[in-house]
Amino acid sequence: MRGRDIVALLRCGALAAAVMLAFAAPGLGAQKRPVSVISKVMQVGQSKVMVNIVEADLSDKDLHVEVALADGIVGAMEELSSLAERKGAAAAINGTYFDAYSEGPVWNPVGTIITGGKMLHKGGTGTVIGFGEGNSVLMEA
Repeated sequence: MRGRDIVALLRCGALAAAVMLAFAAPGLGAQKRPVSVISKVMQVGQSKVMVNIVEADLSDKDLHVEVALADGIVGAMEELSSLAERKGAAAAINGTYFDAYSEGPVWNPVGTIITGGKMLHKGGTGTVIGFGEGNSVLMEA
């Protein structure tokens, strides 16, 4: 069973099409946790914006990163907090934008979604981030 520590919302009331989830082993007690979230107010032009920053120690062997889909399918929408809770994640980060202004019921992702070596959706723009063995990171445009 994976422990749920924090659900990180990067935008208030965020809806998710696909997200990256971080799982940390339960029972870490007073030890440093591999996933933490801090809230910070940042100045953007003339406005102040509250953001949540997820820090993950990718070298921690108890940390597992995976892709999750809203309602388990490409093109669905779900509250980010609901998706994270359903999966038991320590943190959730929106993985790609999606066509939120169409009439639905399908809201196609803008970016590419790959999980377990299988392409679930080929997007038309953006950079793809991937996590491999031992949480190694790969980014490609």
